[in-house]
Amino acid sequence: MANGAFSEAQWEMATTASDEELRRRGSPILFAECTGDTILTASARPGVKLWRLHEGELTSSGHLPCATPSCMAVSSSRDRVSVCTQDGQTLLWDLRDPSPAVLQSLIAQANRVAFVGDHLVTGGSSGKVCVWNHRKQQVEREIAPNTGEELRNGESHKRRRLDGNKVATTFSQVGRISSLCGSPDGRLLACGRDSGHIGLLQLDNMQWASPDLQAHMQTGAVRSLSFDESSRFLLSGGDDRNICLMDVAHWAHRGRRPSLERFPGHRARITSVSFCPDVRRAVAVSSAWDGVVKLWDYRTQRLLQSFSEHKGCVMDTAFAPSDGRFFVTVGADAKIALYAAKHMDKATGDVKS
Repeated sequence: MANGAFSEAQWEMATTASDEELRRRGSPILFAECTGDTILTASARPGVKLWRLHEGELTSSGHLPCATPSCMAVSSSRDRVSVCTQDGQTLLWDLRDPSPAVLQSLIAQANRVAFVGDHLVTGGSSGKVCVWNHRKQQVEREIAPNTGEELRNGESHKRRRLDGNKVATTFSQVGRISSLCGSPDGRLLACGRDSGHIGLLQLDNMQWASPDLQAHMQTGAVRSLSFDESSRFLLSGGDDRNICLMDVAHWAHRGRRPSLERFPGHRARITSVSFCPDVRRAVAVSSAWDGVVKLWDYRTQRLLQSFSEHKGCVMDTAFAPSDGRFFVTVGADAKIALYAAKHMDKATGDVKS
């Protein structure tokens, strides 16, 4: 149970930094990830930039060379980064080694990536997902969309239907992958699609939990997914401007459709949703093309705070791992904004009781 005092804590914008190269070009920062005191950002320009949080300030601290990124993810151990690039490559960095490994994916033009425990999962326009052991850099399985079959070594194998439920049978019913997210316990992968559907893949048996759930309107792709730290709840945001909260425990363990709570989140399409990893805080953050960042009590769907620090749309959000002592947002103005709970010491990053 979340601590009420932590849930009700007020947050404030603590510091900002601008990517001056992008600002001069009028280019947005599109993606953000956080490994602790290091923030990673990516844009429509080649490469990934590293920023260091030190004494309450963000400063540029490095660069990972690559072609233009289409997606970026950080492992739960926070020492590995994977990037899908617009030229179809999937790159994997150990942050202690500046030379990336190039993964030869079975999926052409993979443009979504997520870490799930020891697995790395990529997906793209085909609707398939490719599951890797990222430590061995080996493909374990390529899994077809939720149509009742999976691919092993390029061959199709029929999969049993769960509880006799009817599953989607054509790609048009499934849609291309628009978002991926792994659960903190390393057992589940959530897969969002352009059709507004969300699928749940169980990594222990490499099978879909049940037919995909129509969480968002059919005209609204699922743009972002986030698991809470307990791996029980899943949050999604889509082009339909709605936020959806699902209890995935029954979905995963019993193959039953999860309870779905849908509520209006923003006045424009949503770009990102993120749970705070601190279990004492029942909060989540969302961002959208309306330029607003919102902090929610996800238990009650109550809006706690709104921020308008960016000029133009806000593209991505990311919490500090483990303790969630701050979160960052990036946007069309090429700015990184860092927000901290008021009981956090902004100079040291320490959380005060």
